[in-house]
Amino acid sequence: KNRLNITNVDFSDAPNSSSVTLRLWETTQSKVLDYAGEISYAANHLFEIKNDTIRVIDRENIPSSFISINNWDIVSAEYKVPTPVKALRSKWTSNFADARTEPTSLTSREESVIISNSDSGEILDITPITKDHVKQREMLEKIKVIVNKTVITLALGNIRSDIKVGSRVKANRDEDGVTIDMVVRTLSFDFSGLETEIVGDGTVSVIEQDKIY
Repeated sequence: KNRLNITNVDFSDAPNSSSVTLRLWETTQSKVLDYAGEISYAANHLFEIKNDTIRVIDRENIPSSFISINNWDIVSAEYKVPTPVKALRSKWTSNFADARTEPTSLTSREESVIISNSDSGEILDITPITKDHVKQREMLEKIKVIVNKTVITLALGNIRSDIKVGSRVKANRDEDGVTIDMVVRTLSFDFSGLETEIVGDGTVSVIEQDKIY
């Protein structure tokens, strides 16, 4: 916080962050932002820095309020099925004193936590945030929910300053016959073309027709 000249922290989009206990260790030098990004992802969070304030976003949190997007405001839409992930894994090295030797020596032991996800795909390695096997398994289970969601990209007409990272967006895409419910993870602005692109994870459902033509 001090190294980044941050004076304020906004936890409004991460209401349960106080219940997340991080027990971290680092033996090599790394850039503060790179390390913060790695750890926030491993804790199933995102963060955004604006001026002197850092916003913390819990990826598990789905806001009850949402922004409705009209179909005619959607320039284009893309839906990407997540890359198959066979399992999620966290691994680390633990050091402990071996009292069986004289003098007592330091011994290393490799430890890991792994949870299954699908029958095929890659093994996704997640940086551990604790050496407590139970706590780390709980965190991997939370991350698994996110990696299994559809990645949705919407290009919207106009510059949408009302949308931010962590916003929940709902829309009907009539051209594709689907309804969208997503949480925004990144957004960018095209000021020359007056468009806003939002990318997030969520659900895409087929619109049920209740009329006979």
